[in-house]
Amino acid sequence: MTHDKPKSSRQGFTLVEMLTVLLILAIILALVVGISKHLMEEAARKQTEATQSVLMNAIVRYKELTRTLPPENNLYPLCAANAPQEVRDLVSRLPKEQFTWDNAAQTATAKDGWGQAMTYKATGGRGGVPVLLSAGPDRKINATATHAENLDNIRSDGH
Repeated sequence: MTHDKPKSSRQGFTLVEMLTVLLILAIILALVVGISKHLMEEAARKQTEATQSVLMNAIVRYKELTRTLPPENNLYPLCAANAPQEVRDLVSRLPKEQFTWDNAAQTATAKDGWGQAMTYKATGGRGGVPVLLSAGPDRKINATATHAENLDNIRSDGH
């Protein structure tokens, strides 16, 4: 006498069905990762532009009050003890992650949304005006202005 196993009313998934579900999940995951990367990059760009805006306002106000610009690649005069209080108040609004200074070394560093130091040129902007330059998401700046690496750079003068 042989006993047959009773047949269950539930059947398992076939291999094709399981692969289809895994493929759909992989597509959804890829979309979520792609969208979140884009949103993070956009947030870093906006943070960089906001930091540049505050610092450029401080630089312009510093020039109006002192009749000089901070020297090339040296934003320390904006936060030094002898800087105009109005200028120091402007830079103090920036988060510590975006603008730091060292009184002993008399240095200051402005960082972009990707955590990289920005470059300050006293006369490097269009028309010889001051400019802050971020390397952008690729974190690369090429000396040749038209180089492809510079396409994602973020400039305070908008060019």
